[in-house]
Amino acid sequence: MTYDSDIASLARATAALVISGDGAPHLRGAEPPAAMACRDALVTALRGGLEALTTTWRHDGSAAQRQVSRDLKELSNALNDLAAASPGGLSLGQALTVRGGPLTGAWQRTAVEAVALEVHRGRFQPSQVPAAARDLAELAATLPLLDGDLATALPSPPQALTDVAAPARVALAAEALRHVPGEEASPTTSAQPALRAIPMVRSSRGLPRATRHLAELIERRGSELTVAEVRAAARLLADGLVLSHRLLGPTAVEGAAPALRELMHGQTATLTRPSAAALDLVFQSRRQLANAQEALNINPPASQSLTSELRAIAAEWLPSAAALTQALETGVRAVGRTGGLLVPRQDTGKGPDQAYLWRRVPPAEVLAQPVVRATTALTRAFASYGRASGDGDAATALRNLRVALTQTSTGDATPTPTPAHLGSAYARRQTEAIYRPQRS
Repeated sequence: MTYDSDIASLARATAALVISGDGAPHLRGAEPPAAMACRDALVTALRGGLEALTTTWRHDGSAAQRQVSRDLKELSNALNDLAAASPGGLSLGQALTVRGGPLTGAWQRTAVEAVALEVHRGRFQPSQVPAAARDLAELAATLPLLDGDLATALPSPPQALTDVAAPARVALAAEALRHVPGEEASPTTSAQPALRAIPMVRSSRGLPRATRHLAELIERRGSELTVAEVRAAARLLADGLVLSHRLLGPTAVEGAAPALRELMHGQTATLTRPSAAALDLVFQSRRQLANAQEALNINPPASQSLTSELRAIAAEWLPSAAALTQALETGVRAVGRTGGLLVPRQDTGKGPDQAYLWRRVPPAEVLAQPVVRATTALTRAFASYGRASGDGDAATALRNLRVALTQTSTGDATPTPTPAHLGSAYARRQTEAIYRPQRS
């Protein structure tokens, strides 16, 4: 395997880990030591890679290249300061054999790819150092977030995962090294497509821009758009709608609740892989929306400055959300035109446990599908965000909206279908792992 393919594999595994870490259930049994051992393997691989680059790098005396040397050493030292999370007693080989949930599995896959990357130590040429340094910096920049997610999932997180100073130093050093001069790495073979394409949403002020960026990502996905991305975007829109409703009062957008509920819980599937960048952007944005809600709950109503700022952000976010709904509608229709939509079929004549199989939706039937009708209704609802829906008690309207968004759709009670008629093990795995209907 080449360095390009191995770093790309590690980037994909890390991006998946970033996404699966949020809100994961507590690890139990043998899972905590296994996940921590895998985390230490990732840190060790990045540390070794940086040390190899530092040894290989030869600068020509220019100020820019001297800065690269300093940045390499700074990130290498920052990684050396990260303490091991695993208490010992469990080797990496043993950790990789532990059977656990999605979060443990994601850590194990990341550790495998990290170990595979170590074979390239000592093989770098000086001309390859800037691009490789950017790749490793992209990966190292995720460590503070990964440590925080892992600490949340552990019943008793160790000091190494709750420390603040060491991860902060890693984040700062990685940010500096991400912008080293040199030739750009290939957009198809570096860590950057999986990680650098994910912008950071650092505060609620970044929500409008992040939502516009998400709309652009989904629009570029075209016929490759997946139900996983549609559901994630619908949850983002639902969270933002509740906050906007709370800050701006009842608007015509509240009519979007049934469409959002269909997108979040409806029985539809696709077989392409979701975009890690889009899913993580949704995760970051929803975290900031939750922070804004918490700030409103904690601060008294007299805190006018906070409320005014969030009200301005909500007003700016609604047009961005409207652009996102348009991108969803366009993308879902594009998937349908290429025969990429799957829905349950109930005409097999078998028992209730086996009666739900996937079938592809013919292009002629696409417009009649609930997911397509829902995206169309959503676009119309958000296009009317500026028009009030009428007078009434704002608190009651907000409560009704939350109830409408959290109601369980009728499709949730059905068993998860399996695409047995497709005859593809890959299709079954993807459908069962990614497209199982989830509740918000």
